[in-house]
Amino acid sequence: MSDRLGRWIGGVLLVLVLFAGGRVDAQGTRGIISGTVSDKSGAVLPGVTVTVTNQDTGIVRSGTTTADGLYRFPALEPGLYTVRAALSGFQIVENKTSK
Repeated sequence: MSDRLGRWIGGVLLVLVLFAGGRVDAQGTRGIISGTVSDKSGAVLPGVTVTVTNQDTGIVRSGTTTADGLYRFPALEPGLYTVRAALSGFQIVENKTSK
């Protein structure tokens, strides 16, 4: 299964955009959430704290975007996840995966 998650979310100051894709490995037991964080103009944002939370179990994993604005969370249990991006000076953005 392959999902593409992408939305423009309006904000008072500035907008972060998350583009996340998910995939399941050959055994179908683990998945990946990955993507790029950018501002409204399309400029990538390094140093963004990205957190993924399994909506059923509450398990949280956190990381920071690379110099290219990339993040990746491999080996995730199957389920629905909330992806949250936070960077000082920007509005926090949160997206939930759906079935």
